[in-house]
Amino acid sequence: MHDDIFIIDGYGLIYRAYFALIARPLTDRHGTNISAVHGFFRIVFSLWRNHGARRIAVAMDPPEPTFRHLRWPEYKANRDSAPKDLHAQVPVIEDILKILGMPVIRISGYEADDVMGSAARCCREEGIGCLLVSADKDIMQLIDENTAMLRPEKGGGLIRMGPGEVLEEKGVRPDQMIDYLALVGDTSDNIPGVNGIGPKTAASLLSEWGDLDSVYANIDKAARGGRLIKLREGRENAYFSRELVTIRTELDVAPHLKNLSSIEKNLDAEAASAAFRERDMRSLADDAESIFGCSGPAGEGAPLSRRHSPKPADPSAPPRCTPRYTPILAEEDLARWEAKIRDAGITALDTETDALDPMRASLVGLSFCVEYGEAAYLPIRRPDGDCLESETVIRRLNALFADGSVKIVGQNFKYDMKVLRRWGLRVPPAWFDTMIAAWMLDSASPVGMDALAGRYLGRTTLKFRDVVPKHCTFADVELDQAVDYAAEDADITLGLFNTLSPLLEADPDRKRIFDRYEMPLQPILAEMETEGIGLDTGELENYGRLLGDDIDALAEEIHSLCGKKFNIASPKQLQEVLFVDRGLTPGKKTKTGYSTDNTVLTYLAKEDPVPEKVLLYRSLSKLKSTYVDVLPELVHPEDGRIHTSYSQTGAATGRLSSNNPNLQNIPVRDENGRRIRRAFKSRPEYRFVSADYSQIELVVLAHMSGDEALARAFREGTDVHARTAALLFGSEVNDVTPDQRRMAKAVNFGVMYGMSAFRLSNELSIPRREAQHFIEAYFTTYRGIRNFIDEAVSQAEAEGGVRTIDGRFRPLPGITSGNRVEKAASERAAVNSRIQGTAADIMKAAMIAVHRGLGEHFPRARMLLQVHDEMLIEVPQEQAEAAASMLKITMEAVSTLSVPLRVNVEIGGSWGEIH
Repeated sequence: MHDDIFIIDGYGLIYRAYFALIARPLTDRHGTNISAVHGFFRIVFSLWRNHGARRIAVAMDPPEPTFRHLRWPEYKANRDSAPKDLHAQVPVIEDILKILGMPVIRISGYEADDVMGSAARCCREEGIGCLLVSADKDIMQLIDENTAMLRPEKGGGLIRMGPGEVLEEKGVRPDQMIDYLALVGDTSDNIPGVNGIGPKTAASLLSEWGDLDSVYANIDKAARGGRLIKLREGRENAYFSRELVTIRTELDVAPHLKNLSSIEKNLDAEAASAAFRERDMRSLADDAESIFGCSGPAGEGAPLSRRHSPKPADPSAPPRCTPRYTPILAEEDLARWEAKIRDAGITALDTETDALDPMRASLVGLSFCVEYGEAAYLPIRRPDGDCLESETVIRRLNALFADGSVKIVGQNFKYDMKVLRRWGLRVPPAWFDTMIAAWMLDSASPVGMDALAGRYLGRTTLKFRDVVPKHCTFADVELDQAVDYAAEDADITLGLFNTLSPLLEADPDRKRIFDRYEMPLQPILAEMETEGIGLDTGELENYGRLLGDDIDALAEEIHSLCGKKFNIASPKQLQEVLFVDRGLTPGKKTKTGYSTDNTVLTYLAKEDPVPEKVLLYRSLSKLKSTYVDVLPELVHPEDGRIHTSYSQTGAATGRLSSNNPNLQNIPVRDENGRRIRRAFKSRPEYRFVSADYSQIELVVLAHMSGDEALARAFREGTDVHARTAALLFGSEVNDVTPDQRRMAKAVNFGVMYGMSAFRLSNELSIPRREAQHFIEAYFTTYRGIRNFIDEAVSQAEAEGGVRTIDGRFRPLPGITSGNRVEKAASERAAVNSRIQGTAADIMKAAMIAVHRGLGEHFPRARMLLQVHDEMLIEVPQEQAEAAASMLKITMEAVSTLSVPLRVNVEIGGSWGEIH
């Protein structure tokens, strides 16, 4: 491996590193952007550490136009100019590469791709392995048995692409990629391709005919109809595109490669470290100093402090040498690790199971890590030998965690906690969850372990698919592989803690939200998910039959109106019925014809009765297929209850999301939604108590905007929508008509989230001029809201995102985009996130307070669900009224706003009785 040559796509990685942190760029003490430098060298050191790279060169584009630009002046003409602060980092990167002994190869008139292609050819001729580090799909044409591609993932890791991976991903072999790109084109490089031929069609044609020449030699057999016309009309573009996408391999790069000795011979580690420290990149400086030795952590990078003060280690913290992973197979091994854990006062803990559902999964093993670079795996089941008795493990670990002196670090520990508690281990909640911490720091990026390991630690992890054979579970994995995979999970988790904890500490707002809301909420959600909610499957099945009858009747009515039978669920057949047979006005066009999405159908319903019937048909069909038919299948066989799962990291605003099943999307006010909710029933002699914040987002808006007119309506207990209607229409509140209130409600909720006059006119079925008048009148009435919206956008532009009242930050990368559509979407998100995020913080505070109150006063009560602004608990019937009063008082008191929070409470035997 050390003899292989690694060629890095220089500008490709530089651009990628820069834009990965565009929302919150890394800067040095002078405020200079260093994101590209940092990200680029993270990849370089990852190549050394995880891929055995010792001979590395960097291919760079020349400053002058290449032969492709001369051949096609429009080549890459649609790309925006690179930002100035990105350009400024390129010389810095090249200077450090020189210090590291990694040559930069440029050849006048040719791109970096051509340098890489020629290097691959030289390596093949010399019998040397070649690895091309790039995210550019054009490079796939160079892959063969001697040449592989290392493609950066979004999270920072690298995926190895060989011939098999190219075929699996693109549907063509690497030697067919040139012709594939000739047909498909490339919008980023402004290469035309054949208009109307997409990836699937291109792959299908090449799979059948082999290459572009054969496709055109057999064109009458290869295609028919519209595809035939497209291919004929695009022939010239196809061959011209093939010329442009073909990477040159004949350049003379051999002298560069022959002089490419191992890095150690040319590296000036001290100078490299100084260069990084000069720019405040301490973690990279530490890497440069330690990359050639295994001295182990020292100084700030030492292991965690002892029991009573578990302070984080140096955030750079990659292992200085090969990690040490061992199994725990005997009681003395377990005793030794117990002593390590007690001494450290903290441990990363991870589980391996035989299923993804924590309510059905069985434990296969546990892994521990107290010092980054050293971890152990304790198997509970394995196919190739004996394990410690489960009773012994449970007894010893319960004793270890009993007094709360050991703090647990986990990655998505809610899952592990549920599995372990079902198994019999009274494990305490996590003190620090790395997934939640990473999401707090950057809610716009992936927070899975593999992605985080690459992004923060520069490590490429073992993949589950590489360890567990198809149709097997982790229980079938033999010990050596199981130890490598499972111990690595705990090791990575502790490494992430070492990195993320100081980053949170550096931002007091984020740290406060993490400590006050997110970590206390995790065990509460675990309890709710474990508790589940009762479902009357018989009632749901009865409703399913009625719903099926309604759907069939609707289908017959639609067919009767249209004068023929057709597949209502087929967009193509619906297009023909609406736009050909019935002659309705088509709207936006898609690749498969004119759109028949719900927005279009809502608009068309003004012209014709069929679109409205189709909308109802879709709505009922979705309810049936998503809930009525599916929910009975999700009932747990042991307790007969539904166990949804909540995600704290699923929404950038901070709101919780629900899945498997998603109970937040059942319509609340719709009668069909109520019928579904009626099937959710309390236990005998228990009742549901629902507590729902009244118009919390409008309350938050009134507080944050300081608008006196809106705040007065809430303080006086007036119907806010009627009050708005009265102000807009110049009447008394008591004289407002239901239609006027409906319009005012649409304006209240729509305008604060950037609803345009066009959309408002469609929603209210009024002329656009009248809708524009409503919006203007609204902002005249509520001047403070206009100021609030402007301030939210300004804050986003200045800080790269927005904060809630408590300081929760949401990055908005598109806020500085030159694309008007993207910027407008980010502006709407800036307003939405401040309001919705603050409401989410209030709800999380309420859940924590209510959970505490139930434990103190109603120990037999259980929190079951949290849906948007509602909390649902189950309580003994005789305590329902008292519990309802406690919920109302507690929830209204969790946040002090200038406008009172009001909570509606209801009691019922089913969820449907409440709403």
